[in-house]
Amino acid sequence: MPPRLAWAGMSPERPRWYRRKLVIGIAAAVIVLVGATAVFALTHEHAGDVSNPDVEFRAEPTSTPVPDKAPVPGKKGDPLRNFTWPDYGYTKDRRHYLAASFDIRPPFKKGWTRVAPVLLEFPPVMVGNRLYNVDNKAKARAYNKANGKTEWQRKLGGLAASSPAFGGGRLYYTILQRTASLRAGRVAALNPKNGKVLWSKDLPSRTESSPLYDRGKIYFGSENGTVYALNA
Repeated sequence: MPPRLAWAGMSPERPRWYRRKLVIGIAAAVIVLVGATAVFALTHEHAGDVSNPDVEFRAEPTSTPVPDKAPVPGKKGDPLRNFTWPDYGYTKDRRHYLAASFDIRPPFKKGWTRVAPVLLEFPPVMVGNRLYNVDNKAKARAYNKANGKTEWQRKLGGLAASSPAFGGGRLYYTILQRTASLRAGRVAALNPKNGKVLWSKDLPSRTESSPLYDRGKIYFGSENGTVYALNA
């Protein structure tokens, strides 16, 4: 017995004109489907670029006031002689915004360079004639801003990845790990003149949150989801 087509619509018992009409209909449907697929591909090739002229553009929120005073020019040609950059990002909301005086303008000249012995993940803060930072191995250093000379250094733990903060006459550091293997952090306050540790507090979790000083308190977070506000 010759094989039979499985689809009843193609049964040889149907008239030839019916089968021809059915084949033509299927072919037309396939052509329409292929065309629709091509149109979709072409119109969605750059789906990431979306234009909507009706969307309203709003000004950036400024819940925290930005600085409105330029650094006061100092003596000996140094316009930043008495300038303080106390926190990571300069402002309390980390805006990295500085309303600098027009006395600070190009061309800039390289004054000095120091090659750090280990990785530096965050920038220093500036207080008067010194720069303060902490390297990847949790060693805090004070540099003379004029010549790059190391004024003092202090080992605070095993690993660090943050900028210090200055406020109330003290420096504040967060330490990612107290030792190279212990996954728990530390926060400490240092005397900016000589690097003496004034107090320190061990934390149950690691922290690489640059501290923020504000009105006698320091704020930072840790990896276990805790936000701290400590009496400075």
